[in-house]
Amino acid sequence: MRSRGEVVATFFFECAPGNAERALEAVKKEVLNFSVSRGEILKYKVNSLVAAANSTRNSSVLADSFLNLKYPSLDAPICKPYIDFLERLAPQEAADICARNFDENKSTSALLLPTSKVRRNKRASQAVKQEDEIVELSNGVRLILMPRRNFPKLHLRATALGGAQVLERRLRDIQGLAALSILRDTRRRNAAELADLIESRGISFNSSFGDATASVFVESLPDHWRTSAEILGDSLTCLRIDQKTFEAERRALAADISEDMDDFQTAAFEFLRREFCGRENPLSSNSDGDAAAVRKASAKDAGKILSSIFCARRTVLCACGTFDPPEVLDACESFFSKMGNPAKMREPKPCAFKCGSQVSKTVSLGDKVQSAIFAAMGCCGLSDPENYYPMCVLREILGGEDGIVFERVRERCGLAYSAGASWTANSNNGFLSLGAFANSGQMSEIEGIFIGIIQELSMGKIDRKKFDAAKTSLCARIDSAMQDPAAQAYSAASGLILRGSAENAGRIKSMVKSVGIGAVKRCASAAAKNPFIFKVI
Repeated sequence: MRSRGEVVATFFFECAPGNAERALEAVKKEVLNFSVSRGEILKYKVNSLVAAANSTRNSSVLADSFLNLKYPSLDAPICKPYIDFLERLAPQEAADICARNFDENKSTSALLLPTSKVRRNKRASQAVKQEDEIVELSNGVRLILMPRRNFPKLHLRATALGGAQVLERRLRDIQGLAALSILRDTRRRNAAELADLIESRGISFNSSFGDATASVFVESLPDHWRTSAEILGDSLTCLRIDQKTFEAERRALAADISEDMDDFQTAAFEFLRREFCGRENPLSSNSDGDAAAVRKASAKDAGKILSSIFCARRTVLCACGTFDPPEVLDACESFFSKMGNPAKMREPKPCAFKCGSQVSKTVSLGDKVQSAIFAAMGCCGLSDPENYYPMCVLREILGGEDGIVFERVRERCGLAYSAGASWTANSNNGFLSLGAFANSGQMSEIEGIFIGIIQELSMGKIDRKKFDAAKTSLCARIDSAMQDPAAQAYSAASGLILRGSAENAGRIKSMVKSVGIGAVKRCASAAAKNPFIFKVI
């Protein structure tokens, strides 16, 4: 923010309420005593170059870059004077600039702390309090009722055990097309009529297909909840895939997937999924799909995917927000009672990973500015009741805030501009991956760091402070995420489907807090037995 030639710099942080004042003083001290090494300056220069290169990946991003950063020409997509300045900047000069401009007497600070609980009349609060309830419709579909008076809308979601794990191999790479088809034509309304109805009522209608589950959901104001419930019911019980609509969606999705795969980080991780998992393993398929497979798909294929996933025995409905439970129950019985079960249903099964005894592989994506390195390890799936929460904590230790991978690869050594860890899983299988994106000359050093981390995991070496911090951080993120009724509904439905319990924020945090360090060590040593190092250059 500029005014009369001056620049206002804003620094912000999040922390536990009890540490807020100490954290504020630490931030001030860090700013007033700022120092930087030559290596950090050059690393920032490289990051700026990469960011500028990424901005040219598609026309809309490039246009925004030109408008916001005022790059001088297409031939110079990076502001050359700025890069030259970084090249010449000495560490002491950077510190002097900060010392001249960061004046504590001209600074303003503010702490935003959680407000104290509002005092309410105890009898009144008891009158409006309603517990979550699970009921079963006449056809076997389970319905979770989650009244939330603080959310003035109704979020209604249908979630099913699904994703690629219940599909035959040839259909796995086109489920993204099915996720779009379910939002369009029905026997009651065509796509245009449905779009007009949704817009006129202010209804949100969307879908989300993943590795373990698939969801279709609506959200509306209380006055239009019955209309939104009818729309959701029609998409599941009287879907009609119009050929003209299907072909338009197919072209658009194929183009979107191709554009996504132009992004190096996306493409590199997809290569890892295929190389580590093997094409027989459902985890090798991206939930958005494969562009070549989408171009060949038929409307019949999309219909087969949807009928394979959304059936009464596998589907859980969840209503979250402001509503009258008896009314919603009656409406769901009316709108979803036609859901049945196919004669034959594919069941998710454990599937081996392709890599076997192979310990490393390198592939090339051609002339790219970036390179990537991953270490992948097979582990448990989402339906493992004993290991699910310990795995959540382990992933947080490795890839969460102040995670081990980021700390050792980037903070200590400055070797990569992006580093972290992820857990990719369906019901029965999963893999833990450490990943970093850097230039090719840094691959060997990062590989050494990854191998060191894996060796520690194999011996069950988990630092107690990291363990405690990971659980605290995870609980804080759960609190933040679960303020959204959509997240509450999905968590309850997926928990019931995958682990037999409708999980709310309180239960999830309770389970996280109950995880012992021994359980995390057990998961770590089990996962680290057969690591697979994969490089993309």
